[in-house]
Amino acid sequence: MTRGIGMEGNSDFEGEESRQIQDAKQDRHCSKEPYPFRLDASCFEPPQRRHPSKGTKLYNSWADQERVQNLALSAWRHINGFMQNGYVERWVPTSKYTLIRITKVQCGYCVERFECKPGEDGWPIYLMSGGFYLQGPCKGSDDPCAFSISPVKPGSLRPLNTYMEIYEQLLGGVQVVESMEHVVHITHGHHQLELKKGKYPDTGGQNEFINKVAQVLARLGARSTIFNRGGYLAGPEDPHSGIEFTHDLTVGVIRVEDAMSPEFERKEDQAPFTDALAYDMALWIGRGPVDVLMAHYWDAVVEAADVRRFLGANFPIIFVPHSLGEHKRRNEEKKKGTPDFDQQKFDGLNLKERIELEQKMLNEEVDLVVSTSQELTDILIEFYKYPRERIFTLTPGYDDDLYQPTTKASCWLHDDPAWENFGREILRLGNFPANKDLHWLKHEAFFITEVSRTDRTKNKDVILKAVAEVSRRHPNVVLLINIADPGRSELGKELYNLLDQLRKNYPNMLVAPFAAPSDDFVLKMHMVAELYVTMSNQEGFGMSVLNAAACGKPAIFTDCVPFGVEDLLGKNRKSLNSACRVVLGEAGVMVPLGDSGALCEAICHIYNNRDLRKELGEKAHQCALPYSWTKSVEKFLVSIGCLTPEGKVNFANLKLFPRRK
Repeated sequence: MTRGIGMEGNSDFEGEESRQIQDAKQDRHCSKEPYPFRLDASCFEPPQRRHPSKGTKLYNSWADQERVQNLALSAWRHINGFMQNGYVERWVPTSKYTLIRITKVQCGYCVERFECKPGEDGWPIYLMSGGFYLQGPCKGSDDPCAFSISPVKPGSLRPLNTYMEIYEQLLGGVQVVESMEHVVHITHGHHQLELKKGKYPDTGGQNEFINKVAQVLARLGARSTIFNRGGYLAGPEDPHSGIEFTHDLTVGVIRVEDAMSPEFERKEDQAPFTDALAYDMALWIGRGPVDVLMAHYWDAVVEAADVRRFLGANFPIIFVPHSLGEHKRRNEEKKKGTPDFDQQKFDGLNLKERIELEQKMLNEEVDLVVSTSQELTDILIEFYKYPRERIFTLTPGYDDDLYQPTTKASCWLHDDPAWENFGREILRLGNFPANKDLHWLKHEAFFITEVSRTDRTKNKDVILKAVAEVSRRHPNVVLLINIADPGRSELGKELYNLLDQLRKNYPNMLVAPFAAPSDDFVLKMHMVAELYVTMSNQEGFGMSVLNAAACGKPAIFTDCVPFGVEDLLGKNRKSLNSACRVVLGEAGVMVPLGDSGALCEAICHIYNNRDLRKELGEKAHQCALPYSWTKSVEKFLVSIGCLTPEGKVNFANLKLFPRRK
């Protein structure tokens, strides 16, 4: 991918790039103009063709000369204004898969359009599909009013209509860029605008959180750029690379192709690479306008601090931990003494290093912190000694346009082809017996769902074992669960092997595993469910439980799911029985971590009590109502004084939160 921005005079950018800038200073055409970073001069030379008798530059045709001059003058006025304040290079999104780069060169600008194309090896690449060199009035020229426009490549006189098309696309993109506040997000995992949950590592609730926040911010007048590491193979044929934008250009994902590793690196192992990632992000951001940088997770906040240092910038950093090292340590400690605890895996989490980095960032770099749960807030105050007045709440939400209370019967009330296909997909992936058909699914099946990335913290094996025992008593129970493709995930392979073994011992066990369900498929899973289950030992909030509650479905969860513990359990709690330590709350049920027997008992209790199931579901929906994404983001913006009375984002008030010294 083509990259490059000017960072002249910044001591943090040493090495080959800095030497290029210093060398270039010796040969400037205009001493007062900034010189471009990484200049390939062969691309910018204007064509030397002249009119055979008049000696003037030869345009597409002699009659087009006036049109070209008018275009050049108009383009100069807009582009020169857009590139003021020392910009050497700026990128402008102009469509979902198209970018325009403006580069300062001598007394003018190089304008290049890049379009995403699939490469021969499957990697998405950006190819230049046109451009022009814009020459303005040069301070060292005898003709201070001279304007000209010419193709980027020597001798390639492209049609004038191409110039006009690129220029008009540029104006549209510039209008979006200049009219909106700009939020930069940094995250890990395999981030996409349309997430493929379970298909790629570290693609789950945090990624969905970022996308939903960005969508609400766009409605309130702020565009978002989401930076994500690229350059590695997410699967045998799936390169994690490229750029994508929404159709209205308000949300974009840039997967920077760093020089780290060709293989996926766990977030736990990111510390040695954060400066390399930050450098690549800084190259992209350059001197472009950034109103706030939101760093999601500990690795992102370290990178955010480096980005700000590299650029010599002063934009505020909002740290959104989603989880904390101390939070993770406490949850892992709960498993000690159980078969689920693995000392080697615990040591591999590198929690000591993570906690030290989090503490350093909180003490020295972070402007304010966004907490997604009361549990995180308490740890920030008690353990990290972070001031309470600098902690603000932004709880994950649900899409209230999609998630509404439903019943399984209402989903299949009409012969909707989409629902018919959904049912057939369940039968296909579940490999159910012949007597389990669409009619049986619609009228007799009792659906339980679990939606999360395939990660050991989710303890999907415990759910499979519990459902196997449930199937002895209730052979019409169907578990819908997403498990990564065994060809891509070692844990996915283990879980499929476990499922095969359980099916042999429990012939009534009905499980339909989905490798990478789409957002629409996940919505349908929640809509047909009678019950949602999770045995996760690490959640910042519990977004899937929230989505289930928004659909009016009760949930069974562990004490590591904040939304469940803080909202669904309520004040009136009672033990189901002393033997299995199941806690029945007002709108949900809590079971011990890692206890498949307790989960089995909880499922059977909910199954056998239809009235209780209905009551829990109705109360769960009431608990979910305050957590729609729109309400959650607006409430957060009001709390930090960044939502105007007209309902628009304005981050100017973040200056009220200077960094701690």
